[in-house]
Amino acid sequence: MNQDHLKQLAAHKALTFIYDKMKLGIGSGSTVAYFIEALKNQLKEKNWQIYASFSSEKSKQLASCQEIIHLDDSLETPLDLYIDGADEIDSNLFMIKGGGKALLREKLVCHASSNGMIVILDETKLSKKLGNHPLPIEIIPFGYKSTIRRIEDLGLKGSLRRNKEGKMDITDNGNYLFDLTFTSSIDDPIELHHKLKNLLGVVETGLFFHVAKKALVAMNDGSVRIYE
Repeated sequence: MNQDHLKQLAAHKALTFIYDKMKLGIGSGSTVAYFIEALKNQLKEKNWQIYASFSSEKSKQLASCQEIIHLDDSLETPLDLYIDGADEIDSNLFMIKGGGKALLREKLVCHASSNGMIVILDETKLSKKLGNHPLPIEIIPFGYKSTIRRIEDLGLKGSLRRNKEGKMDITDNGNYLFDLTFTSSIDDPIELHHKLKNLLGVVETGLFFHVAKKALVAMNDGSVRIYE
């Protein structure tokens, strides 16, 4: 079964958690794009409306329809639930996110949800320990080379993310991304997150922990397993 079909399976499973008039946080990425399309169809079929906050401008554009009322970006209104994908997830439901460069906004929308997060993904994203996928770090453009030196002083290695034209890839917040790579698994994701967040110039890391309530994982046999 190809990966796109697996993403669709996970995305459609998430529809079972949607109800009329709910306040929903919607994440970013290819699996979420399938969720948004399925959500729009469900809302039309059931004659429902929901209120939504988005972690990226791209997701906001994809969710343009009269059944989805866009909340403003202040996140003043507490959300009922946040649905998003992940680049990698372990048995503790700790995650690496940010491959789609929206990690800071994803974390903000996630923490605005009173019921945490439901993760939608396929089985290729499962890991015993995190570290197989690059770990994105969002950094301030001003003085970025000195910020990178501080990161490397921790014994970490990575590279600045660039777009197809070779120019610096810019987040929706106007920041740069520095992608860390690992030769072995991350022993303590929480400790690493705090070490990085304490560095001047680092805005946020792509390490997410203690936020996922369920993971809906599409398997090659066509089933969707729920991890809690």
